[in-house]
Amino acid sequence: MRMALVCSALTANTAYAVTIFESKEISLYTQGYISINEVNAGNQTRFQDGSSRIGVGLNTAIYDDWTAGFYLEYGLRIISSFRPQVYQPSTNGSTESLYLRYGNIFAEDEVWGKFTAGKQPSVYYDVTQLTDNYFVSGGLASGTYPLVTDGGFVGTGRADSAFTWRKHWHWLGGKVQLGLQYATPSAELEIPVEVFFSNDRFVLFPDNSSEEGTNQSISLTYEIDLGQGLFLGASYNRSKSNINSDEASLFNLSDPDGLVLITSSRTSGTNDAMAAGISYGKGAFEKGFYGSAVFQHSSSDSQELAVSERGQNIFFESQGSESFFSYTWGAKNCYSAFLGHNSLKSDNRIFSGLPKVANNFRLLQYYLGFQYRWNNNVRFYLESAFDYSNKTASAEVNNYSALGVQVEI
Repeated sequence: MRMALVCSALTANTAYAVTIFESKEISLYTQGYISINEVNAGNQTRFQDGSSRIGVGLNTAIYDDWTAGFYLEYGLRIISSFRPQVYQPSTNGSTESLYLRYGNIFAEDEVWGKFTAGKQPSVYYDVTQLTDNYFVSGGLASGTYPLVTDGGFVGTGRADSAFTWRKHWHWLGGKVQLGLQYATPSAELEIPVEVFFSNDRFVLFPDNSSEEGTNQSISLTYEIDLGQGLFLGASYNRSKSNINSDEASLFNLSDPDGLVLITSSRTSGTNDAMAAGISYGKGAFEKGFYGSAVFQHSSSDSQELAVSERGQNIFFESQGSESFFSYTWGAKNCYSAFLGHNSLKSDNRIFSGLPKVANNFRLLQYYLGFQYRWNNNVRFYLESAFDYSNKTASAEVNNYSALGVQVEI
């Protein structure tokens, strides 16, 4: 007897919304998925949490053509509280079993656009999301997740305490969208931060330092039904931050033995990130060919560099590029092959102070994978990364091979 394998379309890193309750006035829904990976990296093989999440949202009509509502989403760690072998920027390295991904309210009208307040996808991410489709890692070079975070504080990823406005117009046979963002986040540093100055001195702020600041972003995208679909976009983010601590330490690079302990310190800095992106096709893992590329440049007047327990240095003062390509075929589009790269480089002068390594940072990874979509709710995938980074970046990344499953909730 012959058994047919049936599957259906599902875009990457998204989940179907399931209606919980619906009436003429409101619609309450939930969405999310559980993902688990078996990863071989650094001569070790073990199970690792994927980017599992669960969300709930509500939409309601409030006045004329206005719609309002909220969305709340939490990330889940269900199999281990240890840090994963392979760094996943989309989870911001969290070891908490439950951590906030999104929490916002919104109001929307066809004429006036959409206004959203709270923790939400940044307008910078309107462009950099094009290549953020890998299952296990990726997203290392677009400036979306700097300083080993989810990009919330600087406003490039899942923006904290943000107010956004998005409005689209139909123009030249396509859709143009403008996005604006303003945010005033405050937080306690989860990792130590080193801030460098032009006189070869830097201040080390411990991980309990307080940080507050503002950020502004703008994005402009153009989408047109040319062939299978063409998307062009550019975005810019500026963040200003102030760091305060009563336990900071002052170092002098020209005199390695010269350490001055100071009881309190306050510093401020401005970080800029710019990104441009292009994609062609219906979407990642959709029927036929899909290709996307993102290029970014970021800078900082304080040359701020984050150092975590694992040595991850995802920072400003860099140039990067990412790509993602997929081809999908078969019965109900259940087979997909995908590949791409992440490349990040920086000539931040801190690297000249490190012994026996190059005076630069070069992160380079190539990705190759395959996905089998069992049905609307279940997919299996293989993903491998081939690392060609230099020694300075070797603490960040490694070769890996992963086998995973993702199940819709």
